Amino acid sequence: MESLARAVMTSIPPNAIDRQRVCEVIGRAEGARASGRHRDAAKMLIDVGGALTRLQHETAVAVAEQAFQCAVQQARLNDEDVPEYMKNATEGSNAELGEAYASLGNCERALGKLADAEGHYKAAVKAVEDDGLEPFSNKFVLRVMVTRVRKDFQKHEQLCDAWEETIRKAAREGTESQTALLAATGICLQERAGGMAEQKKFNEAAELRGGKFLETVLRLQAHGLRTKPDVLLPNVYDSIAALYLQAKDIKKALGFLHRAVASTACTECYGDKFIPEGETRGIKAEGKWDDVCWHPSLLASKKGVEQDEVDVVPRAPWEVSPEEKKIIDQILGVGDKWTMKKGKEGPEPARGANALGHILYTLGNHLMQAAKWEEAGRPLKTAAAMLQNDLDMQGNCFHLLGVVHFQIAKLPMNRARVKEILPRAASSFALAADCRIVDGKCTKKGAAESINSLLFLGRCMFELGEFEQTEQVTAQAISLGRQVLGDNAKETNEAIKAMMEFKRQMSMMGR
Repeated sequence: MESLARAVMTSIPPNAIDRQRVCEVIGRAEGARASGRHRDAAKMLIDVGGALTRLQHETAVAVAEQAFQCAVQQARLNDEDVPEYMKNATEGSNAELGEAYASLGNCERALGKLADAEGHYKAAVKAVEDDGLEPFSNKFVLRVMVTRVRKDFQKHEQLCDAWEETIRKAAREGTESQTALLAATGICLQERAGGMAEQKKFNEAAELRGGKFLETVLRLQAHGLRTKPDVLLPNVYDSIAALYLQAKDIKKALGFLHRAVASTACTECYGDKFIPEGETRGIKAEGKWDDVCWHPSLLASKKGVEQDEVDVVPRAPWEVSPEEKKIIDQILGVGDKWTMKKGKEGPEPARGANALGHILYTLGNHLMQAAKWEEAGRPLKTAAAMLQNDLDMQGNCFHLLGVVHFQIAKLPMNRARVKEILPRAASSFALAADCRIVDGKCTKKGAAESINSLLFLGRCMFELGEFEQTEQVTAQAISLGRQVLGDNAKETNEAIKAMMEFKRQMSMMGR
C-alpha cells in the first residue's frame, strides 16, 4: 500500500483532491490489514478508488485501478477471527470482493482494457453468486454490458438468455422475493433492449422497453415491499418514445409522450392533485396481488415457457388510458386558462410545474415535427405557463407556439381566418424575443434566439399589412445583432438581408 500512497502523492495534482486525506485512509487500510481485518481494509481501499475515479482523469483512474487491485487482494483473504470451518462458506458470499472486482472492471473499461474488464466482471459475479438474485444481477449486468461495448452481440444475447434462466430457476425454487425477481427482470430487460438499440434495431428495442420492461417497472412500483428507490416512470416513457422516433414510428412515439405527461404529473404530484402511478396501481390491485407480482411472461427469452402460459404484458401499451387522458386534459386546461405573459426568475408556479413544462415542450415539439399543428398549440402554451420561472425555456415555448400559429394560418382551410390567427403568432414571437432580454441585458445565445423570433415577428407584421411595424422590428433585430454579436455575425447578416428583402418588396409595391 506504500506504493499506492506514493502514486497518489506524485501522480494526482494537489488541487484535484485532498491527497493527504486520501493517504490517511490508505494508512488506516494498512493498519486494518496488519491487524487481520482484511475486509475492512478492502472497504477502505474501495472508497479510495471510488474517490479517485470520480475525478474522471486518466491518470487518476490508473491510480484508482491500483487501489482496486489492492482491495481485491485484501477481500480475498478471510479475517483472522473467522473460524476455519467458515472460510469455505464465504467463497460465494463475499460482497467486498464482488464490489472490488466490479470497480476494478469499471476502471479497466474506462482505460480501454475490455478483455481484462470482462474477466473481472465475471469474477465479481462469482464472488456474490450465493448472496441472492439481486446482488447477482447487479454484478452480472456489468459482465453483459461489456460484451455490448465490445460489439459482441451474439454473446450479449446468450448471456441475457442465461440471466433470464437464472431468474426462472429462482422463481421455480421460491428462493427469492417478488421484488427481487421484478428488479432482476427489469435490469435484464433494460440491458437486452440496450443491445438491440446498439444494433440499430430500434423498433425491437422500443417494443421490449414499451412492453415487458414497462410492465415490470410498473409492477415493481406498485409492490408494497419494494426497498430500493424506483426508476422514474416519466423517464421510462420518454426513452421509449425516443426509440420509436428512431424507428420512425411517430404514432407510438407520440402515444408514449402523452403518457409521459400524465406520468410526470403523477410522479411530481403536480399541485398536490395527483398521486404516483405505482401507488394508484397498488390500490387497484388490493386483494388481487397477481397484478403486481412477478410473472414468467415478463421475460423475453422463450425457454421454459409453457404452452398455456398467460401473457400479462399489454398488447398496445402506447395507447393512452381514459384515466391518463383525464389527467392530460386537466394539465392542458391550465394553459387554456392562462393569459400569456413573460415570467420572472423565482420558484416554480406550482409543485412539479417545471418537470411538466419540459415534457410538454418535448411533446409539442414532436407534434410540430409531425405537422400536427392544431394539436401542438395546447402543450406548448401550457409549457410556457409551467416554465414562467425559466425565461430561457419559456422563450423557446413561445417561439415554437408562434411557429405553430404561423403554420396554422398558412393552411388552405384557414385563409379566411388569417387576420385572426396571425396576431396570435405575432404575440408569441414578441414574447419569445422579450424573454431573452432580462434587465436590459442579453447573452450571445439569447441575442441569436431573440433575432430569430424578431424576424418571424416581422414576417407576421408584413403578412398583416403592418409595414411600418415590420421595418421597426427588423431594425431592432439588426441593432441587437450589432450590439451583442457584432457586424459579421451570421444572425446580424440574416437580419440585414431581411431588411433588404423588405425594402425590395416595398419597392415592388410602389411604396
